[in-house]
Amino acid sequence: PAFLCLISFTLYTWLGQNTLDAATAFSSMSLFSFLRFPLDQFLKSTLFIADTSVSFRRLENFLALDERDSLTRLPKSSAMVLQLEKGHFDWGFEKDDSAIETERSGMLTDVNLTA
Repeated sequence: PAFLCLISFTLYTWLGQNTLDAATAFSSMSLFSFLRFPLDQFLKSTLFIADTSVSFRRLENFLALDERDSLTRLPKSSAMVLQLEKGHFDWGFEKDDSAIETERSGMLTDVNLTA
């Protein structure tokens, strides 16, 4: 608000070739004070509308996708829960010793998860 008053008063005196008196200054500051809340709400609502637009576009793209075929499920008699083949595990580091690459395969069996 103070910056807005400063700019407005400067433009009023320089561009308009007017003199700034106390009545004009205080009434202008009062009006700027009244306008502060609606302008803040306008900016917030503009951001909210932009966020809503992005969300709707994402939902529309998601709902427009083709349906997937049913997932292939393992038979209940299978003991295999998770299988890894030629895994590459990276934690976002540079390509050095921190990345683990393996040609080995692994299998996770007999897992019991309880909630």
